[in-house]
Amino acid sequence: MVHPQLEQMIASLDERSVTFIFTSGFGLDARRARHLKDAGLFGVIVSLDHYEEARHDQMRGFKGAHTHAIRALEESRSAGMYTILQLVTTKELLHSGGLYRMFELGRRLNVHEVRVMSPVPTGRLFYAGDDVLLTEKEQQQIIEIDKHANGLLGYPKVCSFNRVESTELLGCGAGSLHSYIDAAGNVYPCDLVPLSFGSVVEQSFRDIWCQVSTLINGPRSRCFMHDNVEAVRQAANGQLSLSAETSRRICQQCQVSDAPDRYHRWGQIWQQKREIVL
Repeated sequence: MVHPQLEQMIASLDERSVTFIFTSGFGLDARRARHLKDAGLFGVIVSLDHYEEARHDQMRGFKGAHTHAIRALEESRSAGMYTILQLVTTKELLHSGGLYRMFELGRRLNVHEVRVMSPVPTGRLFYAGDDVLLTEKEQQQIIEIDKHANGLLGYPKVCSFNRVESTELLGCGAGSLHSYIDAAGNVYPCDLVPLSFGSVVEQSFRDIWCQVSTLINGPRSRCFMHDNVEAVRQAANGQLSLSAETSRRICQQCQVSDAPDRYHRWGQIWQQKREIVL
């Protein structure tokens, strides 16, 4: 939100792509929201760690962080952009009923979607252990909450990445279905995968994307970082993000993950149609 050419970068993309901004909400007032919308921005994803103002401010280390986040959600919605309240599920939120309080906050703010993430071993959680990362049982709990919450009338859509990225749906789309460009122009398979493959300041996004998607080799049935965190830790030696050369080497050696079931079914359907045509 502090980048002076943000609107120009958004406007440079054509109609084949949709753009979202990940933001804490800082600096997203009514005027900026209108400018972003006019530039072609499709949606805004605002991170909110807790429904209680004091807790969110404490977790962000900044007094007033909650106020900025709430205002950004309101201004994004008013400007006509697809508006998402995003949270990372802590064990406390999961076991205290806090997720439903977050859904209720999303309802009051009239957001389009509440996006529920799980802790991933990256960034400040790069060396996190079982006290922070969720167990398989806890991740399954989130999926059940997702299914229940989406049946509640009058509430925003709930999108749990545990469910969306499960093998029964789309799987992990890092580097195959989506990518992430940071404020400096560096391209990553995902905002949670610290493997950098070049900068759009120095080369075309098309060339970088072709390289990334080839190395990732399609959607995976499990989260890339959960599967390959040990390889990334060894290569990182405490320093993130990784260079393009190191990133390529990790992808070439990374643990292979089967494609989600849905892609196998699509492949079978395509083959059957092809045989009928032939």
